[in-house]
Amino acid sequence: MTTPDYSALDSAAKANLDVIFSAVHGSVIRKPNINGIYFQPSQAVITCAPHDLQLEWLFKNYNSLALTSFDVTSTQDPHLIRGLWFYALDPEHSFAQYYKMTRYNLVGMAYVWSLDFPADLCGPGDEVREFVHGFIDAWFGSLRDTSDDCASQEKFIHMWMNSGLDLFIVRDKHTIQGLDNAISKLTRQSLPPSLRKVVEFEAKEIPFMREEGKISQDEYDKYGPSLILHYVLAVSKLGQNIFVKRNKIKDIREARMMEELAKRQHNGLAAVDWDSEPVRSLVQAVDPSLPAPKAIQNRPRSDLTRVPWMDVDDFFRLLRSGFEKLREDEENLASALGGTTLA
Repeated sequence: MTTPDYSALDSAAKANLDVIFSAVHGSVIRKPNINGIYFQPSQAVITCAPHDLQLEWLFKNYNSLALTSFDVTSTQDPHLIRGLWFYALDPEHSFAQYYKMTRYNLVGMAYVWSLDFPADLCGPGDEVREFVHGFIDAWFGSLRDTSDDCASQEKFIHMWMNSGLDLFIVRDKHTIQGLDNAISKLTRQSLPPSLRKVVEFEAKEIPFMREEGKISQDEYDKYGPSLILHYVLAVSKLGQNIFVKRNKIKDIREARMMEELAKRQHNGLAAVDWDSEPVRSLVQAVDPSLPAPKAIQNRPRSDLTRVPWMDVDDFFRLLRSGFEKLREDEENLASALGGTTLA
């Protein structure tokens, strides 16, 4: 019997792993350790994905995912759609706040939620309300970063597949620059002491405080967009902290695993079960004729055909509304003072 070329198998596995995980930013999903896949596959878990979409599924379906151009709107296959969402392969459709479209939509959604979904922004009926609640719930679910409970993400993805609504998506570079500038300005907006205290100590409660009247309508008119941005940043930080803690645990496990492997150094790559999963699928995972993931993701996207839950122009107005209200109050005050005479 011919001895397998273990070095070639190892090179193929490592190269394919690098290709596949170059499609998603490391702050969203950390690339698993190749030795974990080789020797402790049961521990090589992608915590943001459900049990049926783990590494074996990803390796077997990578080429099909790439052929969608990592565009969730380009396929009707429910498994590919779920894979694209859970692995954050489509930057325009993701629960990961690393991506701008996710951040933009979260700010808009939290804002209208705090105002109980005003008709001028959300239209009549409950369709937008249900869509927004579904996405926010899914976002919260993703922050828990556990494969054991992906129910809220699954529910939203199912809703999205059966809805004509979509996240609002911005592709024009000048518009994106304008939104980024507006958001940057909001993060620096000066708040009155009472609201600054809220941001520092109760940012995660801001939408609830608005609903309960603890933040007044006048305060919300002036500072609502800034407060909501701080809310999204605060909750996102919680999720990032969970991600960091999980990675520290993974680091400890991987260090212990490397110690064990060092004791078995004489076996080397011959100790790998090359016919087991997900090792076999990883070795065969990537079609070499496909472009690199980033090249695929940077291609021109297909035309937008779904209805955004919020119009981009409305989102722009939302971001500017607080500053405009403050300017209006200042102008009214100046006008009143200008018309005042000393007796």
